[in-house]
Amino acid sequence: MIFSKMSHPKLRKLSPAEQAQMKKNNMLAGVIRSGVQYTKKSKSLFGKSIRGNSKFKRIPMPFDKVGELIAAAPSYREKTLYSFLAASGCRTHEALQIRLCDIDFENREVFLNDPSKRDRAGLTEKEYKQLAWKGRAACETFLIEPFKSAFFENLKCYIKKERIAHGKHDFVFQKRGGRPYFTTSRQTRTEAFKKLRDRIGLVGQMQITVHSLRHMYGIYTLNYLPLSEQFGLPISIVRLLMGHVSILSTECYAKNDKDLVKAKIEYANQMVYGKDGKRTLNEIIMSYHEFEVKRLKSLEQQSLPQKDFSND
Repeated sequence: MIFSKMSHPKLRKLSPAEQAQMKKNNMLAGVIRSGVQYTKKSKSLFGKSIRGNSKFKRIPMPFDKVGELIAAAPSYREKTLYSFLAASGCRTHEALQIRLCDIDFENREVFLNDPSKRDRAGLTEKEYKQLAWKGRAACETFLIEPFKSAFFENLKCYIKKERIAHGKHDFVFQKRGGRPYFTTSRQTRTEAFKKLRDRIGLVGQMQITVHSLRHMYGIYTLNYLPLSEQFGLPISIVRLLMGHVSILSTECYAKNDKDLVKAKIEYANQMVYGKDGKRTLNEIIMSYHEFEVKRLKSLEQQSLPQKDFSND
């Protein structure tokens, strides 16, 4: 049931994206003057609200664990899939529906296209009905390193050693028999990921799923991607990278690390009113980056294995 006014305590307000989707897919919603603004709160099996639950968190895959995840994958197909998800931040169903014609091998680019606007590519009627598309603002993907290189390296091995070149369809990812991999059940793919997740030491972390690779991409590009003058891209750009229709979907990736902010403020105060007195803005910026370089080098040195000289 849909509602145009708040008339019941068990209603929740639709997001702008949900309102647009409702108007598009529901005839009644399209004729209501002010548009559909509220709907019933979703319920879980235990009667607890799913949408709007403040306890719900988007858990990203730890950045430093992604390479380990890819390396531990049991086949080149999985290595290729996981490295692409990490490199592009795309949704899993978008990655599974990539066709060979979507990959520009020379320029190392990949495009994601709405399957409903393409030919059936040798699919059966049943397979064609399994295609999915949530929608993207752009068909381009913007691949980040080191996962971009991992993707193309694993893709080359996958095509050479595992993928069946039967000519019946050109979907990149296949099942063992050669049919498109997107036709496998979601549960089968989920179980395979769980085993791999446990194998790399993330045992019991049930909130880390395949979709966590997308969350990692969003958080990394918005907050930590190293640029010439700053860390992280503007949110409007990250929205484009992730294919979000609404920028509200991108805002959840903005990270507020209180300890990091506090440290930066304290350091800034020292730089402005240090032993040398007030400094210019450029001097403050240069000093900060010099400090960060020294700090990161120190952390890297600490993480290196120490040689045992006891037997020398």
